Amino acid sequence: MVLGYGPRSVGMGVGLPIYQEGAPLICFSIHSQAGRIYFSTENTDKVLLNGKPVKSDILRTQDTIEIFANPDRVSFKE
Repeated sequence: MVLGYGPRSVGMGVGLPIYQEGAPLICFSIHSQAGRIYFSTENTDKVLLNGKPVKSDILRTQDTIEIFANPDRVSFKE
């Protein structure tokens, strides 16, 4: 999945869908602020950042976002 300018939300009920049974309507969101890219989720029981339940944090290249233990590596130009 390639995301352009944001903010962007990923999940069952948004334009960037996750086709996984039981996935939340919004799995996670990505937005920028003060020149940094941020990850946020309300679903820390289903969505992990680098293997940990994190509500919000700065997103860095090579971070891993996991939805139901299915990891996806993050890559972007900083």
